[in-house]
Amino acid sequence: MNQDFLGSSKKWDWETPWGDFKKINAVFHFKLDAAATLENSKCDTCITPEQDAFKTEWTPTPWFLNPPWGVAYKKEYGITMMDWVRRINDQVMLGYDGVFLCSARVDTEWWHTATMLASYILFPRRRIKFVDPNRTKKSSPTFPSCYIIYWDKPLTDEQYKRLGKIGILVEVCGPLATAS
Repeated sequence: MNQDFLGSSKKWDWETPWGDFKKINAVFHFKLDAAATLENSKCDTCITPEQDAFKTEWTPTPWFLNPPWGVAYKKEYGITMMDWVRRINDQVMLGYDGVFLCSARVDTEWWHTATMLASYILFPRRRIKFVDPNRTKKSSPTFPSCYIIYWDKPLTDEQYKRLGKIGILVEVCGPLATAS
């Protein structure tokens, strides 16, 4: 069992590894990292904690989001995963496409709320090894991750091919799912 992530509730700013980001970015060509620091942003444009992703529109699009999370983050900032999901849904309703990297917690209310407006969910073939805040090591969580994709246009054959190399792609057919 991964002991590093068991203690991760003390850390909330685990970074998306560049290798994983490059694979998903090759499909969607992200313009905005919606919750990052200048040091760990994956895009030329990012929304920093000082700019506040809850007060700033997520443009230019498409956006990428690996939000800060965990017990320590909730305790320090009072922000839950459901708060992030509500903000995502607000941005999607404004027409802003993007991808949300999160834990595949299919038994939670926030996960079901997050997928209601999604077009696709991508389940990677392996656990993502996130980079610790000090950038000294990578560690996999004790749970799987997924990419929830909010995309209002049909995927091209090339996009399907690239996503298939990352993992299993599932089209969402929920009551509020966008039409493909």
